[in-house]
Amino acid sequence: TSATTASIIATLEPILNPIWVFLVIGELPKPLALVGGGIVLLTVLIYNTIVTKENFKSVKITQTQT
Repeated sequence: TSATTASIIATLEPILNPIWVFLVIGELPKPLALVGGGIVLLTVLIYNTIVTKENFKSVKITQTQT
């Protein structure tokens, strides 16, 4: 796993914490926490989409050159 991937996985911790608190204690997350979690999830999704496309292009170029 690359350092970038590890750091992205680590950014999911703040998103999962309110979910665990809700499941264990029953406390509802505040709206601002939901907005922040949505921003983080959207950013991770965009990053993964871009990286996947770049990797696919790289593999495609390598296959056509050989």
